[in-house]
Amino acid sequence: MIRVVSLFLLPTIWGIGFLATRWGLLGLDAYWLTVGRFLLAALLAAPFFPWKRFKEWKGALLASALLLSGMLLQTVGLAHTTVAKNAFLTALYAVFIPAIGASFLRHRIRGLEWGLLGLALLGVALMCNLRLDSFNGGDALTLACAVVFALHILWLDHCAHRTEDAMTFGLAQVMGAGVLGVPIALAADGLPRWHGASVLPVAGLLYLTVLSSLFTFVVQMWVQRHFRPHVAGSVFLLESPIATLAGLAFLGEGISPPGVAGALLILVSAFVLVWRSREGVLEVPVGALPSAQ
Repeated sequence: MIRVVSLFLLPTIWGIGFLATRWGLLGLDAYWLTVGRFLLAALLAAPFFPWKRFKEWKGALLASALLLSGMLLQTVGLAHTTVAKNAFLTALYAVFIPAIGASFLRHRIRGLEWGLLGLALLGVALMCNLRLDSFNGGDALTLACAVVFALHILWLDHCAHRTEDAMTFGLAQVMGAGVLGVPIALAADGLPRWHGASVLPVAGLLYLTVLSSLFTFVVQMWVQRHFRPHVAGSVFLLESPIATLAGLAFLGEGISPPGVAGALLILVSAFVLVWRSREGVLEVPVGALPSAQ
């Protein structure tokens, strides 16, 4: 039961993180907020990290690069497309995960599971009040971000079954994202400038650092030992309705009847996928991916 609770806790924290991001942007620009959360997490974790014992830096840094790239592509893409299209195209990672897994990694995906993933994506579209108009550069960047997020989840799935200490690996990933992101933020925005005048940006940054970065990306490594990657990906789509509820509760933002229906579709699809996978996890053939070491 704790595994299921932990799996559903992750998108809950990430969903509320949209609200924290809104607050954090009152103090920092987008690039530095994205990178700063991981950099602060790295500084907090560094004194407690088992530097001499950890030997899996190559795998962890690849995870860091994928995570950071996905988040930056999503952020830049959002600047050139609508919020609805950005949210929907990002959610396509839930389809890319089984598509890549079935095509290249010999993952077995049943027809019902494809159907449930399709229902979840329909739910995202309803929540976004999606209108598919012309495809632009921002959409292309967001689509690339969805591919990168899919590769990130698949790579974590691979590493979670091979690392000796999944949580330490997750911690190394967070620290690596902070370090790798500094030169990118410097090139994009120059030195960080704090322009917040209230407690909200501080609260937002702390939430993103401690909960949305340190806690979730460490626990995610442990969770992915127990659930197949496309099942985890479908549950992570609950981030969208949780974010909507947070906006409703704290910002007074409403949700339309189609949005409510979409949220229920995502929730039902995620629960059924988790229930069907309760017997075990996907066994990735040894050698299907290179070693995380």
